[in-house]
Amino acid sequence: MSYKDKDVLNKNVRQDLIRMLDANITGFRDIEWRSKSKRFTKKDAKTIKYELVVLITDCYWGHELKHKDDERYYSLYYETLKDKLGKNYRKHIDIVFDIIGGVNISSAFRKDGSTQRYKLKKVVKDICDDLFRKNIKMHSLVGRTGKVMTEWEEYSVSKTNERGEFQTKVDNKKYKFSSKVLLNKNNGTILTHLFSDLYKYKTGRLKKPQVKRWIDIIKGAGGDINNSRRWSGDRLRKLHEHSLEIYNEMMVDIIGEGYVGQLYKERNTGRLFGTGGSNLQGMMREQRRILMGGLGYYEYDMENAHYNIVEQYYKMITGKKLKRITKYIENTKAYRNRLVKETNNSYETIKTCLIAIIYGSGISRMRYKDEDLALWDIVKKQTTNIKTAEKLWYDLTDNIIVKELYTEVDIAYRAIKQRWVETNSGWGRRLKNHSYKTTRINYEDVNGEIRPKSKGKLLSHFLQGIEARILLGIIREEGKDGFIMPHHDGWVSKVDWDTDRLQELIGKDTRKMLLDYNGDRGAFDIPIKKVELTDIVDGDWKDLIIKKGVVSSVE
Repeated sequence: MSYKDKDVLNKNVRQDLIRMLDANITGFRDIEWRSKSKRFTKKDAKTIKYELVVLITDCYWGHELKHKDDERYYSLYYETLKDKLGKNYRKHIDIVFDIIGGVNISSAFRKDGSTQRYKLKKVVKDICDDLFRKNIKMHSLVGRTGKVMTEWEEYSVSKTNERGEFQTKVDNKKYKFSSKVLLNKNNGTILTHLFSDLYKYKTGRLKKPQVKRWIDIIKGAGGDINNSRRWSGDRLRKLHEHSLEIYNEMMVDIIGEGYVGQLYKERNTGRLFGTGGSNLQGMMREQRRILMGGLGYYEYDMENAHYNIVEQYYKMITGKKLKRITKYIENTKAYRNRLVKETNNSYETIKTCLIAIIYGSGISRMRYKDEDLALWDIVKKQTTNIKTAEKLWYDLTDNIIVKELYTEVDIAYRAIKQRWVETNSGWGRRLKNHSYKTTRINYEDVNGEIRPKSKGKLLSHFLQGIEARILLGIIREEGKDGFIMPHHDGWVSKVDWDTDRLQELIGKDTRKMLLDYNGDRGAFDIPIKKVELTDIVDGDWKDLIIKKGVVSSVE
């Protein structure tokens, strides 16, 4: 069979896994693949055995939510289990999971209770260990019908509505790039050793000289192992698991050894988001850089994309400058470092906060706990101490640079509102962006009252539409043989562009885009950063490490 509805494909549903479960788990073989019961109302909910295998592998690889009281267990919610496995879901769950206590399902959200705890049975985990860690080999995938897949269809993108719900199958006319991406398989092996050793270093079992090689590789990929937030022991454990999952995905017969299938959803803004827990787009930058190194790839980034779009668009429609935003664009790194020094926040936090501001996040100092402020959510993730978080928050929102950037974004937003295109009227009013994607301008609150949607949500919809339209122009220009993968305000490509030429093409494309949208005359000149993804993992030691094979555990 071929497989076209890739939105529902899980690359961990393997033929050999199902055979092992059938042979060794009492009752598993008898579970039906499809149910004709009228209890199921959702189209995809009828594939019971498929959904159970997905649940097994998602728990095995740590994609499900860990239980708040015991991280050895998972929280699996009643509504989800019922949707996926039917009204009698418990009889299927009992076959493969150990379940401990908890409050009655109907009161799972009581403040004085705790949800039930789920853990894979030892025999199930042992089977997964054997297939995913000890005896890794080429394998076949099984689709929702229970049949082995014989063909990988070349569709890359599906669509979702503004709530993120699956809407249509695929769009192979608009996005003509391959859903198969070649990775450096040898470096995939290396990464399991790197993350395992660095985990042992962070937990005191190895000394710094013993991991210098790995520290240098991370540095070469643009990372800093001394950053305790990004490179904690817990993070390294998860990265090791992730590297093993990726390695297994490079061994699917219909995709090809060394290749991984990459599927995307077109969100209602026009942006492309990678699907699945092992998508390259959501991968840690350093990990992706190592996996894609030495294969003739180039990585391109639209520098300060949204600040440049706001600054240039405002000047285009008003003839005026946004002085602080212009200075920030011209001195980005210096501004970020200054804010790190003046506010005591980390560089990553500052970078993320400045993006939140361009998306319209508020900086209210008095009501930040009562309001859904992105800035506050970002800042408080740096520490578990609420007093420390509040100090960091006040230092940030008191800063003159932050205040002025926020003020100028607000000024730009009000000008942009006068130029954006709206459809419909009244309660049904919608903002249409440059990718011709719409979103409601108003929303209905829990009390049934009609309220205006936040500045941040509307501005981000507008800006992401422009960004997505620029990227679409790149995809069309490079074609299937050149474009490799998107990552929001950038992409990976086989094309060795002259960046000046690339900026000219973006300018030409956006000139037409603006004119077609609402008659605006102008174009965007977005600086492009280019990095050749050379193989930074090299040395006489490499072949010996590869010969050893993957490291199956950090323990």
